[in-house]
Amino acid sequence: MSRHGVYVPPPPVNGHPVDELDYGLLKARLKFVAPFDKSYEGQPHYILRMEANGWPFNVSVNSASAIAGDNGQEQVLMVLYEDYNHDILRQLEALPEGLHRVGFPKLDYLRTSGLLKISDLKPIPDIQQSTPDYDVNDEYNRVLGIDTKKGGETQKFFNGTTSSNRTFYPNSDDTIWIYAFGFIYRTNDGLHQTHMNQGNPRGSYDKENGVSQDGAVIIQRNGKYAAFFTAFQTQEVPTDDSTGYPLNTARPLSA
Repeated sequence: MSRHGVYVPPPPVNGHPVDELDYGLLKARLKFVAPFDKSYEGQPHYILRMEANGWPFNVSVNSASAIAGDNGQEQVLMVLYEDYNHDILRQLEALPEGLHRVGFPKLDYLRTSGLLKISDLKPIPDIQQSTPDYDVNDEYNRVLGIDTKKGGETQKFFNGTTSSNRTFYPNSDDTIWIYAFGFIYRTNDGLHQTHMNQGNPRGSYDKENGVSQDGAVIIQRNGKYAAFFTAFQTQEVPTDDSTGYPLNTARPLSA
């Protein structure tokens, strides 16, 4: 039982078990954010805490990789397009707020025309290092207008395994809509895997491979759009048009 009532599994997505890969879109208002801090347990994620139809939702954005690339780095690959424009935006605007499993544009980094340029994906630090104000936390804070210097409040966060306290900072801009693409939590109260979900080599994450199920975060603010696309250095392209697995000729994105 979740806050949204009894969980009724939807049909399989790309032939995978629905309790593992349940692709969807969340359209919601932003309430709080929790940038990742080194002191937090679990894998590094930037958390978007949102609300739709009176219900709370959490969206997790990877700010580091669980597996290092060939260069030994755990940085994710990311591209941010400001003043973003694409045909899917009109479709997103027309959708009602809430969690969607059908009736929304499904994303594919390699097959959705004009969605992004794969070559634009570049490594970005998960924790600020030598370059001031340039990591995943900083980029999301800047685009969303979050000022962490004003202080935040302690709230509980469940990362799928354990519950812990994190510092959440409030959003003060009521014009912001978030469109988050990824896999739906079993509890129906949010999304994770908001990154490219294909091209994983055989191993721990190859079960996530598929087509037309890639994640992203698109932000609508003051009538303009910004789009975040994320991938991992270990993911390989090109991929099979049916399974999303790397082809024999595939190379890692970091190559």
